[in-house]
Amino acid sequence: MDKGELDAIRTVLCALYLRGGPKVSRLSRARWPKVLHALRVAAVPLDDCEDALRSSGLWPEAMALACPDRLAWSARQVAQKTVLTAADDSYPLRWLRVLGSGAPPCLWIEGSLPTAPAVGLAGSRQPGSAALTYSWDSGRLAMSLGRVLVSGGAQGCDAAAAQGALSLGDAARVVEILPHGLRRGAPGVVRLSVCAPGSSFSSAQAMERNALIYAMSDCTVAVEARLKEGGTWAGAADALRRRLCRVAVYQGSGGSDALQALGAVGVSTVEDLREAVLNPAPLAQPELFGANIVREQAFTYG
Repeated sequence: MDKGELDAIRTVLCALYLRGGPKVSRLSRARWPKVLHALRVAAVPLDDCEDALRSSGLWPEAMALACPDRLAWSARQVAQKTVLTAADDSYPLRWLRVLGSGAPPCLWIEGSLPTAPAVGLAGSRQPGSAALTYSWDSGRLAMSLGRVLVSGGAQGCDAAAAQGALSLGDAARVVEILPHGLRRGAPGVVRLSVCAPGSSFSSAQAMERNALIYAMSDCTVAVEARLKEGGTWAGAADALRRRLCRVAVYQGSGGSDALQALGAVGVSTVEDLREAVLNPAPLAQPELFGANIVREQAFTYG
């Protein structure tokens, strides 16, 4: 497949699924792996992608491509390298394995996504001093192990972990997945968002973001989770239920014992976290959770 054909696939994925552009008729995002598969098999230029989808029985998606403004807008995003798609080599394969068709087919990106394994961190926006210190140490640990640090880019624990990582490592190995449109932060840090540019924070977007953090990471540590309250608790409990990754929880917070009862590993020192990171992470098992959690396994591409 040449660059033109690959760019055509990226453009189609963005035209159909990327938030923030000219409106397109409502499509089922769960069908995006079939769209990607059909376009990879066809390997055709952009002008022929509509026919390729129609030939594969993907009629709603083919009809959506009839909007020239949408295609032109998507082609600009691809050319400007402001998007990451499931057709890109740097797209996290772990998202495909764990989330299947629930993984985002395309996202907004600032920077170049590293391909090393990731350590995730999710924590309180208003932590105590001990939790802040642990978050900072966790960021340094990720760098010392040659991992990527991925967090939600929020104030508090997330920011402390990023600062710890930046004190020791390359900014390009710090990834923030945001629950709103992309906004500039520390120079060199890679930022991702499924949200439209300029969009503000919402709880639904935060939960979507949390799942991506956990699913991208072999191990994610939750710091200062309040019992059945707040995004840190909700994200960790959801990740445990869906087995998105190995979940560690910093002991001492109100929700740490409850999360351990759900299957999280309790950690109180950096060495505890090192051991949790280096242990293999269980992957999601779609047959255990039903179609509303892991809907349709994505195709494996070589």
